[in-house]
Amino acid sequence: MNERMIDLLCLLAVGDSSPNVNRHLADVEHMVREHVRHHVADPSLSGHTIARDLGWSLRQIQLALQHAGTTPSELIKDERLKLARYRLESPTYQHMSITEIGYGLGFCSPSAFSTAFKQHFGVRPSSIRQ
Repeated sequence: MNERMIDLLCLLAVGDSSPNVNRHLADVEHMVREHVRHHVADPSLSGHTIARDLGWSLRQIQLALQHAGTTPSELIKDERLKLARYRLESPTYQHMSITEIGYGLGFCSPSAFSTAFKQHFGVRPSSIRQ
């Protein structure tokens, strides 16, 4: 049995109020956030792929992120939106259309990308490009 699974079992046995459990959840959260930042441009990134890549269960990742007030999908979406904004502002990506940027980051349609972007930043992607 791998060490991370044993850690999870210990977490469940102890309960989630001990300092060790909180520290472990914070460590898991940190590693998940780092993994998402490094793989955010991969359109197939999901809670399942994060769990597989890090060798933890999806439930353990969900628990750590829930403790931090988010979910795997929210974290991925937030990081993708930050990268999208960077790409919209960067001269390096001027050759890409707004639609290409959205699709390239895993958004299923231009309207889904535009809506998520506006909810997150308060402006449409096209406003950033101008």
